[in-house]
This record gives sequence, structure tokens and C-alpha cells, in this order.
Amino acid sequence: MSDLNEIPTDVCEEQATLPSKASFLAKAAMVVMVATLLSRIFGLVRELVMASYFGARTQIDAYRVAFILPNLLRTLLADAAIGSAFIPVFSSYLAKGDKKNAWKVASSVINIMALILMTASLIGIIFSRQFVSILAPGFVHKPETMRLTIMMTQIMFPAVLFMALAGVVMGVLNSYEHFTAPAVAPILWNIFIIGAVVLLSPQMGVVSLAVGVTLGSVVQFLFQLPYLRGRGVCYSFSFDWHHPGVREVGALLVPVIISLAAVDINTIVDTRFASSLVTGSVASLGYAQRLWMLPLGVFAITISTVLFPTLSKQAALDNIKGLKESLSLGIRAIFLVVVPASVGLMVLGIPIIRLILEHGRFHARDTIFTASALFHYSVGLFAAGQLYLINKTFYSLKDSKTPMIVATLAIIVNYFGDWFMMIYVPIATKVLHLPSSLSYLGLAHGGIALSTSLVSMFSFFVLVLILRKRLNGIDGYKIVSSGVRVLIASVALGFVAFYSWRYIALLVGASRLGQLLAISVAIVAGVLVYLGLLLIMRVEDVKTIYELALERVRKGK
Repeated sequence: MSDLNEIPTDVCEEQATLPSKASFLAKAAMVVMVATLLSRIFGLVRELVMASYFGARTQIDAYRVAFILPNLLRTLLADAAIGSAFIPVFSSYLAKGDKKNAWKVASSVINIMALILMTASLIGIIFSRQFVSILAPGFVHKPETMRLTIMMTQIMFPAVLFMALAGVVMGVLNSYEHFTAPAVAPILWNIFIIGAVVLLSPQMGVVSLAVGVTLGSVVQFLFQLPYLRGRGVCYSFSFDWHHPGVREVGALLVPVIISLAAVDINTIVDTRFASSLVTGSVASLGYAQRLWMLPLGVFAITISTVLFPTLSKQAALDNIKGLKESLSLGIRAIFLVVVPASVGLMVLGIPIIRLILEHGRFHARDTIFTASALFHYSVGLFAAGQLYLINKTFYSLKDSKTPMIVATLAIIVNYFGDWFMMIYVPIATKVLHLPSSLSYLGLAHGGIALSTSLVSMFSFFVLVLILRKRLNGIDGYKIVSSGVRVLIASVALGFVAFYSWRYIALLVGASRLGQLLAISVAIVAGVLVYLGLLLIMRVEDVKTIYELALERVRKGK
């Protein structure tokens, strides 16, 4: 430590012993999964509070537009790009025992990013009127809406800095295999927004939302800082632009940002095509995506987040065998949860949507429209879930260009896929003579959702083939063997869940409580059959995860 102490501006401390490797994955995955689920629940509560307090369309329109630029910067920098570009470099130094350079990189990245974002926030605040005019030209003729939007844009721009800093701290903690604080922080973000609306809206109106976003972002960053203690922190006020690690982060960062931007471009393309269809098509795609993202956020992203630091360290140590084993375990674990979730959403889509959304201004027609989109989105759910892990595997190998190239190709595939599928799906439904109960699958906007699924499959298979060639295999036989058995058990889950729901629904009626009971019984019955078949077919991943979790319980950790 003597060489580090020679730097007077450093803040250093001794590093605590890292947690045991034996079973950290089970505990970490469970913690992140529960925290992510809670975050999604509080996010839904946030939306309900917003609707309750600000039912006026003008106020919510102003907030949505004001949040576009800060949210875009958060998505491109704080949420994924910093983590995906920073963790592999930081973890590689830690894996090699070079803590000095690890923290030189971390300090420089934090300081450089803070400088850039403070400058960007200042520009955003000064030119907020011009930005709003570009994003929402219709507001120019609505002075009150324009005033509200500009005010909230100016309030929320500083939040981007703290969102990005929280992203870097999250990357550091994840590199030290600590996942609890980063997983809990988004819950606090939602709670502060809800609290700001409840406490401040009587005096501030809709502006309380913007205040809540900024305060929540500050708290999200500050909450994680105490958890850096005991992890060998050695922060310094350095701006070493030329450090190889800093330049490596920059080189990785640009392709990751482009890859993330490609996702937003695909959404814009989908919206453009859907806007040409009947009223309700765009809204239905949005509602379906919110439900579709639930298993992705809770399970697929959780597993990818937990495995990413391990993959990065194995890649840094050139432990290709270990990396392939970790990747194989991650792929099988995602299949284990996401495939049955996709089947469940396909067969129970209508009753789930009816229970959650069909009240107030959301009518039976909207349920059918949303169910059509959800069914077609669910077709590619397995591929969308795997992409999080596959992309992070490339990032751990310090290759962000390959995912960028594939994401760019996916934009082209999605454009022509949207155009073709919105025409082909209605025609195919008539040609196949589907029963009237399934006629909703032939709605044109369902074709747009199916195109998204096909794009996810395209990206997944292309990246897997490239990765398989680069790593000289990825334990493919084990993955396929497990995947086939999971698929068989999932199909059985679908039959049992659907007919259980149908039978119970006839018995209990269409009341809200009856709907909840029927869906609950269907899910429980389907899951029991699914788990039973997995055990009968000896899918060893279930046993492995169970034993890891049981070990944590026995140790009381």
C-alpha cells in the first residue's frame, strides 16, 4: 500500500476479504431477483400514483417530454453502457491483483464522466427551450405546457450526473461481487418519486415529479457509497485520459452506446409502422412490452448481472474453460425460467391482462389488442433473455464491436420484418383457418411484435455462432439437451395452466376475486407440473441451484 499512499489526493483503505466463491451465485441471484421484482412493483405503483394525482393530459404530456433527454442519457450511460464497458476493464485489473491501476481507471472514469455530464447538463439547462421545441413542436402553440416542460427539463438534467455516478459505483460493487446495494437502489429511486408526488404536489403540482426524479437519483448514488467500505477503495482526483485502461473503457463504451441506441431506433421504427394501423395499436404494443419485460428484468437481467463480473475476471485471466462453464450455466439457467414464463404469457395472456388492466378506460377490445401483441412478443422471449448474457460475454472479452455490428444489422432486419409481418400475419391467420377464439392472433400490430421476436432470435443465433467459433465451443450439447427438456416441460405447463384456468374460471365466475383465484390456481398447477417433469427428466440445473440455495440457508447467510 505504500506506493498508493504517496498520492496525497487519494482516499484509500484496506481491502476486506472477498466472499466465498462456493455459493455466492445462488444468494446473489436471489437477492437481485427479489430486489428487481420489488423495483418493478414500485415502478407500477409510481405509474398509478402519477395517474391518480395528474390525470390531466397536459401535465403528464409535459413530464413525459421533459424526461426524454435525461432518460436517454441515463439509458446510454448510467444503466448499461458504463457497466458493460467499465466492469470488464476494472475486473481485469482486480483479477490480476493490480489494485493500483484498477482504481486509477475508476477514478479517472468517474472524474472525466462527471466533467462531461456537468457540461452537458449546463448546456441542457441553457438550451432547454430549443430541445423541447425539437422534441415536441406542438408545445410551441401551448404556452403553459411549454413552460412546464422547460421547467421540468431544467430540474431533471442534473439528475443524469448522479444516475451515471450510481452506475459506476454499481460497476465497482459488482466487480467485488456485491450485488445487494445496486439492486436495492432503484427501489429507493421509485420511492422518492412517489413520496415527492404525495408530499409536494399540493404546492408544486406536476413539477413535484421532476423534483422526485432528481432527489431519487442523488439518493440512489449516495445509498451505494457506504458499501464501498472494506473493498480497498483508493479514489483520487485524477484525469488520466491517456491511461491504457481509461482508453480501453472509452473504446468499449462507444460501440455499447451504439448498440443501446439501436434498441431505441427499433422502437421508433415499430411505433412508426404501428401508427399507420387502427387506433390502439401503438398503446397495445406498449402495454404488452411492460408485461413482456417483467420476466426479462426479474430473471434474465438478474442472472446476467450476477455472472458478468465472474465472466470478466475469467476472461482477464484467460480462463476460457471457466468462462465457457459460467456461460453455459447462465444460458441454461435463463432457459430454465424464461421458457416456461413465455409459454405462460402465451396461454394466459388474455386473463392476465384482463385482471391487471381491464378497468376504467381500458376495455375488452384493448385486452384483445394487448394480448395479441403479448403472444407474439413471447415467441422470442427466450432469445431476448439470452441476449443480455451473450452481449455481456462479448463485453467481458472486451469486444463491444461485434454486438454493435449485429445490433445495427438487426435494425435493417426489424424494418423489413415490421413491414412484412404486419401484412403477412393477418393473411396467414386466414389461410390457417384458426378458430375464432384465436382470431386475435391475426391482428396486424401482432405482426410487428412477431418481427421483434424474430429480430431477437436473429441476433441471438448470430452472436452464439460467433461466440462458439471464438471460444471453440460453448458446451452446446449440454445446453441443447437441457433446453429440449425444459421446452417439453414448458409445453406441459402450458396445457395444464390453460385448462386449469378455464375450469376454475367457469366455477368461480368473472369477478375480480374470481379472476385472481383462477389465474393463481393455473400458475401454481402449471409450475408444479413443470418442476415435476424437470425432476423426472433429471434436469441437473434444478438440483444444482437447489443445492446452492440450500447451502446458504444451512449457513444462515
